[in-house]
Amino acid sequence: LPPFESAGEGLVSSYLADPLAGLPGQTTFDATGYDANLELDLITGGSGVGAGNDPYGGGVRGGAAGGILLYFSDLLGNHSLYANIRANGTFKDIGGQATYLNRDNRINYGASAGHLPILRSYVLGSRRNPLVLRQRIFIDRLNGLASYPFSTTRRFDLSLGGVRYGFDTEGYTRRRELDEEELKELIGEEPAPIYLANASAAYVGDFSRFGFTSPLQGGRYRFEVAPSVGTVSYVTGRADYRRYFFFNPVTFAVRGLHVGNYGARDDRRNGSRRSITRSFTEEYLGYPYQQGFIRGYSFNSTDPQDRESQAVFDRLFGTRIAMASAEVRLPFLGNEQLGLINFSYVPTELVLFADAGLAWSAGDDVDPFSFVTDENKLEATTHYPVFSTGAAARFNLLGQLIIEAYYAYPFQRPDKGGHFGLRFTPGW
Repeated sequence: LPPFESAGEGLVSSYLADPLAGLPGQTTFDATGYDANLELDLITGGSGVGAGNDPYGGGVRGGAAGGILLYFSDLLGNHSLYANIRANGTFKDIGGQATYLNRDNRINYGASAGHLPILRSYVLGSRRNPLVLRQRIFIDRLNGLASYPFSTTRRFDLSLGGVRYGFDTEGYTRRRELDEEELKELIGEEPAPIYLANASAAYVGDFSRFGFTSPLQGGRYRFEVAPSVGTVSYVTGRADYRRYFFFNPVTFAVRGLHVGNYGARDDRRNGSRRSITRSFTEEYLGYPYQQGFIRGYSFNSTDPQDRESQAVFDRLFGTRIAMASAEVRLPFLGNEQLGLINFSYVPTELVLFADAGLAWSAGDDVDPFSFVTDENKLEATTHYPVFSTGAAARFNLLGQLIIEAYYAYPFQRPDKGGHFGLRFTPGW
């Protein structure tokens, strides 16, 4: 047993006997104002190289890509600066963006500026004599933004800015690069730059609670008006509302969305091909990474001939879209608190879904309340709603990437039938 009385010796005992040891002798200090200097908090990025055989006889080709993200903030986190620089291939493909946010007062405000090059390649001609076209779109953007929070779940957003879209096209044969005159003869004049001044006002709410791959409970919404003036002028209206009802362990999720570019001209009225300005005002139900995506109607699952001529493909485009979705979500693999099976290395969610959507433009022949599956009617130019249903699984890989693999049956594509699809995105 320890002694009844402490010996009173040792380092701990000496500190206890002198509680003022180590403290500054003075009791008053000089006060100075807080200096909100920005300091580097985080630096991250990645790079990669690749090589592959050219199927058109160009031999082995390689490429490199990389990027870096810098995050600066002050001691209290009221001021922050994000800077992102990315490179992919040549000097023309170097881009970056910087965003500054000030949260010092009730009204948060900031600004962002960026230069983003987008590279797309096309192969024309025959396998024996291929012609590769590389088109770059340079997006230069400057925006100011402000946000007024009403509470922790509701806020009002404002933004004002401008954007310029520039274009550059290069052509290559097996032996050389085409000069400017050869390109002009082949594809015509280079598109003129597009200039837009835009503004937006939005009422936003978010009281959702997320699981491993998608929201489980609560809701989210965004109601927005965004006019754009310039090379093309229109007003975008957006209404996006989502609710999540949690019945342990299942979540029932519903969503409604409308996006309308009002005042936008539809170039199809003039019999022209899809113009460049049309891509700014047109919505599409078949792109997997747009909000209005209908599973089963992906661009990648459509025959190339359908993309240009057939009504099956044209029906997915319009200056306005409306869609609705419903899902039943079950956490299959997870942890003890959330998951039927305790396996947290690859959290997995099983999903049953139903999607419906309609795309149209002013002046189109629209039948919004029909469920048409007859192939003859589907070949008509009337814009009918499209429907799909199926099952999906979402996987969370190391907390960095969420993959959705789905099997969808598109009712308005009877020739395609049920098929699989893949996209890299969390659940809505």
